[in-house]
Amino acid sequence: MGTFNKINWIPSLISLLAIALFVMSLGLGVSGALIAQIGGVLFMFVILLFKNRFLKSFSLRYDWIIIKKMLSLGLIYAFALFIINLNYKIDIVLLDQLSTAFEMGIYSKGSGITQYLWQIPMLFSTIVFARSAVSKQDSEFSHKVAQLYESRLF
Repeated sequence: MGTFNKINWIPSLISLLAIALFVMSLGLGVSGALIAQIGGVLFMFVILLFKNRFLKSFSLRYDWIIIKKMLSLGLIYAFALFIINLNYKIDIVLLDQLSTAFEMGIYSKGSGITQYLWQIPMLFSTIVFARSAVSKQDSEFSHKVAQLYESRLF
């Protein structure tokens, strides 16, 4: 952690110097500022790549059997994720065909807000699950959760 704290300021300094060079001296404007932001991080990436001898862990040998297995498994998960995301977005696709762009925009914004609101109960379920995993007395913890749930309903 000490090494991280010692070098954590370097990308910001490089970005600042690059902004001064690209924006103020060369007059590149927004594109110069974006290049400068990439420059600081890229500089640290290259320095740490050689400092940690990261390149030695790579070789140019390929095991095609493992690559084939990984791709076949990855494609199955990618297809499943595509279907899940399509399930969440099919209403927007249908609404695009059945209404105006203004109505679709209002609906999509409302839908996005509703999806953010669904994050709140999911956060609580994560907390309850974590607490129940470390609870010493399972029945007492379940009773407390039921009491909290009941008090929130009425």
